Amino acid sequence: WNNIIYNYKAGSNGNFSGINFLQGNKVYLSNNTFYGNYYGIYSYAWQSSELAIAKNNISYNNTNNYSGTFDAASDYNISDLVNDAPSPSYRNNLATTVNFVDVVNNDFHLAPNDTFAKDKGIDLSADANLAIKGDVDSQVRTGFWDIGADEEGANGVASAICYDVSSMTIPTYLSSVPIDPLVKSCPWGDTGYTIYKNSTTDEVIIGAPKAELNQTIEARRK
Repeated sequence: WNNIIYNYKAGSNGNFSGINFLQGNKVYLSNNTFYGNYYGIYSYAWQSSELAIAKNNISYNNTNNYSGTFDAASDYNISDLVNDAPSPSYRNNLATTVNFVDVVNNDFHLAPNDTFAKDKGIDLSADANLAIKGDVDSQVRTGFWDIGADEEGANGVASAICYDVSSMTIPTYLSSVPIDPLVKSCPWGDTGYTIYKNSTTDEVIIGAPKAELNQTIEARRK
């Protein structure tokens, strides 16, 4: 659960899957995002008792999004292909568009303007087989659940990339606002940083979403 797996496409068999599973065990797949692989989910179970139960998954832009047979309890899964995702209760047999934050740079968090995955999933916090509470970022899922690994806006967290905070930080805390040179889009000069507030702890986090060398650059205050 809560996996984001992308761009595993070096071949064209079941080894090149976001996830694959063979016969022998019951598998539960919940709130995952698979993008750009050869197979998104590759099911090779033989017995009906071993068929996977998949819920709240996004399998998107893979050569084959959902391969094989799934348990009839599978639901609320989406795909960009028709007649594909096992999802009798939502978007059944329909191709579905999902908006991610930044596909080019492999950021598969849901974009705030997404309409087909955001708030469209089923609450699995009390699921009898696999109860989960949080998302890929360890943020608690509340209210209407999102489909996929990310719960956009979880914990009341909101992105404010284009908000000018200079008046609140200069000169008391900073002599100037640092600029991320990779991101410059706002009229006043976007810093390229994200600002989050956790509504549960009141912690404010300012972070660089495109830090070089996969480093984490952020400042936290309560």
